[in-house]
Amino acid sequence: MKILQLRFKNLNSLAGEWLIDFTDPAFAAEGIFSITGPTGAGKSSILDAICLALYGRTPRLGRVTKSSNEIMSRQSGECFAEVTFATVAGRYRCHWSQHRSRRSPGGELQQPKQELVRADSGEVLESKLREVEEAVIELTGMDFERFTRSVLLAQGGFAAFLQATADSRAPILEQITGTDIYSRISIRTHEMQREQREQLKLLQARLGGVRLLSTEQEQELLQALEQERSSERTLVEQVTTLETSVRWQEQIRQLQLQQTQLEQGRQQLATQQQEFEPERARLALALQAAELEPDLARLQAARRALETATAAHEQEQARLPQLTETVRTAQHLLEQQATVLEQARQQQVMQAPELRRVRVLDQELRQHAEQLALAVQGRDVLVQKLAGLHQARQENDDLQQKNAQQQSGLQVFFQQNAADEWLVTGLAGVEQQLVQLEQLQNRLQDARQHEQQAQERLQALASQLEQQRVRWRQDQQAVEQATATLSNTQEQLAAVLAGRQLEDYETEQRHLWDKRELLARIESLEAQRDSLHDGKPCPLCGATRHPYAHGQVPRLDGLGEQIRAIEEQIKQVRMLQEQCRQHERRLQSLREQFAGTEKTGLELSTREAGYREQLSSLGDECQKQLQTLAAFREQIGGVLEPLGVLPGEATRSGQLLEQLRIRRDRWQQQMAQARLLQQQQQGFEAETSRLQALIGLQQDSLQQQEQQLQASQQQQEVLQQQRLALFGQRDPDAQERLLQEAAVSAEQAHQQQAQQLKEQEQLLARLQERIAGLERQCKTGQADLAVAQDRLASQLTAHGFVSEQALQEALLPAETRQHLQLRARQLDTDETALRARLDDLEDRLATEQARELTTRTMEEVQAELQLAQEQLQQLRNRMAALTHQLQENEQARAGQVQLLEQLALQQEECRRLDNLHALIGSADGKKFRNFAQGLTFELMVAHANRTLQQMSDRYLLVRDSSEPLELNVLDNYQAGEIRSTKNLSGGESFIVSLALALGLSRMASQNVRVDSLFLDEGFGTLDEEALDVALDTLAGLQQDGKLIGVISHVQALKERIATQIRVRPLNGGRSRIEGPGCSRLEETGPD
Repeated sequence: MKILQLRFKNLNSLAGEWLIDFTDPAFAAEGIFSITGPTGAGKSSILDAICLALYGRTPRLGRVTKSSNEIMSRQSGECFAEVTFATVAGRYRCHWSQHRSRRSPGGELQQPKQELVRADSGEVLESKLREVEEAVIELTGMDFERFTRSVLLAQGGFAAFLQATADSRAPILEQITGTDIYSRISIRTHEMQREQREQLKLLQARLGGVRLLSTEQEQELLQALEQERSSERTLVEQVTTLETSVRWQEQIRQLQLQQTQLEQGRQQLATQQQEFEPERARLALALQAAELEPDLARLQAARRALETATAAHEQEQARLPQLTETVRTAQHLLEQQATVLEQARQQQVMQAPELRRVRVLDQELRQHAEQLALAVQGRDVLVQKLAGLHQARQENDDLQQKNAQQQSGLQVFFQQNAADEWLVTGLAGVEQQLVQLEQLQNRLQDARQHEQQAQERLQALASQLEQQRVRWRQDQQAVEQATATLSNTQEQLAAVLAGRQLEDYETEQRHLWDKRELLARIESLEAQRDSLHDGKPCPLCGATRHPYAHGQVPRLDGLGEQIRAIEEQIKQVRMLQEQCRQHERRLQSLREQFAGTEKTGLELSTREAGYREQLSSLGDECQKQLQTLAAFREQIGGVLEPLGVLPGEATRSGQLLEQLRIRRDRWQQQMAQARLLQQQQQGFEAETSRLQALIGLQQDSLQQQEQQLQASQQQQEVLQQQRLALFGQRDPDAQERLLQEAAVSAEQAHQQQAQQLKEQEQLLARLQERIAGLERQCKTGQADLAVAQDRLASQLTAHGFVSEQALQEALLPAETRQHLQLRARQLDTDETALRARLDDLEDRLATEQARELTTRTMEEVQAELQLAQEQLQQLRNRMAALTHQLQENEQARAGQVQLLEQLALQQEECRRLDNLHALIGSADGKKFRNFAQGLTFELMVAHANRTLQQMSDRYLLVRDSSEPLELNVLDNYQAGEIRSTKNLSGGESFIVSLALALGLSRMASQNVRVDSLFLDEGFGTLDEEALDVALDTLAGLQQDGKLIGVISHVQALKERIATQIRVRPLNGGRSRIEGPGCSRLEETGPD
């Protein structure tokens, strides 16, 4: 990745829009350049602009959001940063911007915007904040942290790494190189091993709870189930036969009921047809009359047409005399209007010459009046100007005196506040230091807050752990109680079974049922036993011996009591078995709950240990922040002491900074006011001379204007006398308008009268034409009426109607006629359908009766069917119970096999994780982290030594053999003596830190090529020789195609680095950039 161009606007002290082109030949020729300027001038803001454009955040301020933007220049409403960079994939331009509402300095911050485009084509790749950052990471291969470790390097971070202890160096190395994943892997391995062990215990507990039937018990259940199935088939055949008989009898009953209903329907239909006969006759007569309806309609239309024409003829004939008289009156009025028009035109011609002479005089009077008014106005203006000049001279004298008093007051202010003059150029640096102080205070406050939060989390976790231990003891007691309850229930079940199985009792129960059924059958064959004789065969079984033939029949006495006793015992056994199953399920649930409680307790214990370690680390961090803050406060106190600021006031950086800004702004305002007052004093003196000259000129002009005004007034009076003598006070235009209006009015009246005459004549002609047409229409209507009457009379006789009145009475409305036709057709259709349904029903009834499936009544068949269905349901219930027992046993066997397979797999997984845990697993992640960081540390030392050898042949970095993360230096000038890095001088520490920085840059960039490198380093700790060595080493990186930028305010760099970007502070806390490739694209105001 290589930075090609940087463009930004309104960032910190660099107000306005700036462009830095890194492709300028000066940068390519040297390969190294410096960014120089005083402290607080804005050097680091250039690096902030690069980070802001690419990632929307800066190393010093973090991410810039809608709620926080500390980088935008003060008194500005917008800012942006844009970077053009190149990778192996091409050239790209990334633009970040943010503005306030209406781009006003006091407006509310708006949401930042970011966009990534191809620099060559302008194609927009991404335009949302998150998507742009992801695309930049993909193109450059670096996220923000890696970018700030491989492209932007700060000495302070690496010096901390160099001086860190071995215990704290691993987390720092993780943060710099991004290898913290090894700690997470170690912790995750420990958690996975514990979780899999808990899963193994759970599987073993579940396997111990599985209960299976013996082979003999399973065989007995299968035999009993087969016997029940044979009995079921017999009962199903019997039930099917009985159901068929019931359905047959029900079908016959339904057919007979339908036959009765159809006979009733036929009688109702006959009644309806008889009632409809009068309407049927009325319908027939209406159908005949409907054939003559068109002739009747034509006759009625002819009559109406003749009546209408006759009435209209009489009405128009009555209007004719009146309209004729109206036409004669209009002709007479038209002749009168012509005479009036001629008289008005003659009057206009007679008065025209006199009106022209009057207008000439009026024009001359108006011109003289205008000239007179202008003269008066000019005189008044001169008077006002002269008065204004006198007043202006007096005001100028007053202001001049007031200005002198203000200048005296400012001189007193400058003497009393001379120290504030330094703030004009030095406040920017103070502001930067106070911002850093506030950041340090915030970091300390955050560290203390994090420590307090960690303490609270630890206390809350301790409370949770104690509650979990109580819950664990409760769950353990519940498991023990459930185990004891299950054991008691199993002992009760064993006592009730008395060494036998439930199947033995059920077999004994079936034998007693069979015996009871046999004895009942023997008792029911009393009549057949009387006919038996010894030696003769039995007609049923063929036996020749008959032991029960002569009163020796076995009795049922006592057998019922035995059956009830065995049934009660079976019921009790089943109840106890169900209780055992319930207790086993509850015990299994409690064991799982106990395992979960134990797992949660272990997790809480692990978290407690982690929190305690985190709390210790946070305490150390608070102490370190406190020491840094104290040193920085002492440094700021030395700067602020000449300004009269007490040491304690530096802690209130925001309030103090505001006070200093007020003092600086007040000094600048007073200086500007002094310059302004001096300029005003010179202006007042010039104004006094100018006003005195203007007053003399205006007085001369006023005297000339008065003389011209008197001459114009005399000429105006002569013209007015001539006008009065000719036409008096009358207005010639008004007189001419009266004559013109009279002529126009007469002409309009003549035209209106002519138009009225024409309209009346047209109305008379149209009326005469309409009367003639109506007379022709009456003759035609009489002829049509005669023809229609003759035609209708002949049709009435042919269809049997005596008169037109009889025809009209026979006619029915079309809707009524259609309704009667539909009713007649419906009755005929119903009769045909009813007859067909009766014939079909009689055939079906005869067919069903011929089947004769049974001779018994329906009640007898239904009673026998209900008894058979009840027996079948009882049989199926017994079968379901047997099937359920077999299915439960099969499911338990399959579950046992599956659990055994899972147990074997889980044991193998536990062995694998135990081996992995022994290698890298630990609760705090140190085991694997220390091993991996040792390898990373060794690689980093190798990179750093290659760079260190280029800068000095004296030192080499070596790892401590006893402490893998301890760093020492080998001093070749001291016969290879190994020294601690803590004994190095400031310059030596910087050289080693620089070597570490470049080495870590190579590690952080991984496989990404970094062609631009910026160092924000403190070169002030180096002597001239060390400085030359460091710069030569950095310049040597040009051979790899790198462009190196060094940020420093050290004066010696100006002599050793030819290519420089200079940041110069200006008044008002602003700065400007100068150097090759640097230009300002927009001026925001005077410097």
